Amino acid sequence: MKQKFSPNAPIAAAVVAAMIVGMLFLSYFLSSGFGAQNEPPPLSAPTTDTAAADGQGELQGIKGVQITPQNIQEVIKALSRLQNYAQTVSSTLYYNGKSSTQTVAQYVRGDVCRTNVLRGGSTIESYLRAGADFYAWQPGGTPFHGAAGDFSADSMAMLPDWQTVASLPPEAILSADSIVTDGEPTLRVTAETGGRTIVYEISAISGLLTAAHYYEADTLIRELKITGVSMEEPSASHFTLPDGTSVLPEVEQP
Repeated sequence: MKQKFSPNAPIAAAVVAAMIVGMLFLSYFLSSGFGAQNEPPPLSAPTTDTAAADGQGELQGIKGVQITPQNIQEVIKALSRLQNYAQTVSSTLYYNGKSSTQTVAQYVRGDVCRTNVLRGGSTIESYLRAGADFYAWQPGGTPFHGAAGDFSADSMAMLPDWQTVASLPPEAILSADSIVTDGEPTLRVTAETGGRTIVYEISAISGLLTAAHYYEADTLIRELKITGVSMEEPSASHFTLPDGTSVLPEVEQP
């Protein structure tokens, strides 16, 4: 007998995903000492075990939170992604026993994004996207100005789009669980796509990718690491052209 499709199933899945995200947030705030000390936590609050000494560990102590390959995509969709942040992204390629790393510093303020390519700690090239406009220049050079097109904050830092995991075919998800990374609950997803196995790590607090590992068979071929994440609004000084012109909307300019 063919099973009937229930129109309420997607809604139920979304509600469950939102509840899981809420519990992850609550466990994070409670374990961080959030709130007044004389106020007891809600009776329904989940509890957390102490993370491993190195800051990594399974979220085994969060009661009622169960991340599975079946619900991970809905959980990721329910995350609220930061609109203003700064971060450093290192992308390493491994080949023929060698490796090559590119590091960028990125500043995002709403719909405007600045990405600086770094070498030896110094900026060797800058990209700036604001609305439909895209700029690129080297120190002391004249900026190139063109259409932004498909350039996004993620593509400018060579990161997988934040919706990548959520848009994969369900059968591509091999495993999913939760870990603690630097004190934050993190979603870890292993997927197989394009003949490669990719392990994604996404912060449940910021909604941002924190790491990704690409494998061919059992060989690591690419690795992304995101560090120095700041949830503060980046200074307006990061969103100016070499001549000092700000690309921020007028209402945001100082």
